[in-house]
Amino acid sequence: MAVREFDIPFGPDKTGGMGFAELGIDDGAAARDPFAEPPSDAFARARGQERAGLPDEPDLEDIEEFALEDDAFAVPEASQPTGPALHLPLRRRGAEGDPEPPQPQDGPEDGVQTSFAALRDSFGQSRELKARQREIDELADQLRLDREELADREDIIANYEALVAEQDRIIEEASALREEDKAELSAIAHDIEAAEDELAEMREYHNRQMQPLETELGRARAGAEQAKNDERSRKSELGAAEAELRKAASSSDATMLQAKVDQFREAYDKACDISAEAQDILAEVKRIYDDAVNEVESREGPLERSIGDMEQHEEELKESIAQLGDEISAARKRRQYCDAVYQYPEETEKLRRTVAADEEALDEMQLDYDDLSALLARTKADARKAKVMLGLVVAVIAVLVVAAVVIFTRP
Repeated sequence: MAVREFDIPFGPDKTGGMGFAELGIDDGAAARDPFAEPPSDAFARARGQERAGLPDEPDLEDIEEFALEDDAFAVPEASQPTGPALHLPLRRRGAEGDPEPPQPQDGPEDGVQTSFAALRDSFGQSRELKARQREIDELADQLRLDREELADREDIIANYEALVAEQDRIIEEASALREEDKAELSAIAHDIEAAEDELAEMREYHNRQMQPLETELGRARAGAEQAKNDERSRKSELGAAEAELRKAASSSDATMLQAKVDQFREAYDKACDISAEAQDILAEVKRIYDDAVNEVESREGPLERSIGDMEQHEEELKESIAQLGDEISAARKRRQYCDAVYQYPEETEKLRRTVAADEEALDEMQLDYDDLSALLARTKADARKAKVMLGLVVAVIAVLVVAAVVIFTRP
């Protein structure tokens, strides 16, 4: 029978095995007031995605204003690092008073030093940029999952009764189909057992019928083999007598040897006739035996194929029962999840706030990443002179090595 396919979307199991009361549609039970008492801590632990509360964001404009007005902690210009910092803190765009990056000093020596410092800083900034990208990717992946869960939760809250009714319908239909498959499986198992008993009895009867034919076939094969061996012996004797006749020294010896050859030839001809007759007997017994085997197979074959078909259908029923069991389990989990979401709407609100906070954090991280990318580009541009000098040094070293090899290898 065809297996019904079910498409059962359901959220992650956040219930932790809690025993939530199923909220029926027509049973008249009122929904639990989520504010009547605090939600169970077990739900939060089972959720597995609870985040620590985010602190209120400080007013960065006040901080910047304080930093601009207070010079008590200002760093002297001479003590500032030659290269930019590797880690840029998150900050708002458009804030007045953003410090300008340190400018390189004039002069050839200062320019070279600044270029090498920029080359050194570019390595650290590249590593920092990769680390920032990993953080952005991780937060983006988590945000995507949270958005999907939030959308599912909002759909459950808006369409709770319809979703629960759908899961109940799936459970009911799948349970009915599974019971039908179980009943059919029990019946086919009984049929297979009966057919196997019938086949065993048939084989026992056929074995009793085939036993005399197998004995006769063995006897005929042995007789044919014995006759063939006797034919070979007579032929060997005849050949030896003919060889003696060809070597006869006198006519009297030839006459005696000729009589011996004639005697052996007669014995050989008789052995050939006996061997031919034995082969005919073997062929006839083999024909009778083969006909009996074909008859047995024609009787046992259909029953064997029927048992094979029933066993294949038995395996299909077992797979169908297992699949229906999985569908029932999934529908029950989905219904339990819907009940949990409906009974604890504050968890959905908490997730909504988390998504909003993560979206804002992701935007800030992306802006910070863009700043660091621009800074790295400027640093690489400043390090161009150092790269050229390093290239020249490598070229000079290569020329010196080649010259040394030529000098020391000169004969």
